[in-house]
Amino acid sequence: MTKEMDAGDILAQRSCVIESDETVGALFGKLAIIGRELLLDTLFKLFANEITAVEQDVSQVVFSPSITKEQEQLNWYESAHQVDCHVRAFQSFPFDLYGLRETCGLRFGQERQWIMSQAQKI
Repeated sequence: MTKEMDAGDILAQRSCVIESDETVGALFGKLAIIGRELLLDTLFKLFANEITAVEQDVSQVVFSPSITKEQEQLNWYESAHQVDCHVRAFQSFPFDLYGLRETCGLRFGQERQWIMSQAQKI
């Protein structure tokens, strides 16, 4: 066993397509289902000695730092596409990153539609 984070041999893995309009919440749900199925399948095969561990390719390891408060802020000077990507990345969190609910009277989940309508005007 290794003492590094996310290091060591791979017992199983799966991939999925991330759609161009997918929100972080939708992706989280999709990955939860894939993870559940993969875990159950892997445990069954592990206890049956049917798994051969594969060494990770350390050249493919990517460090993902924590998101800062500054990165959460919306930059209205970005393209409409970049604004849309930013909103989808944070849309499912239950707090108002943009101050739009209070300022514009929006309910949770309406931010993306409103932001995209405003971004189209810029």
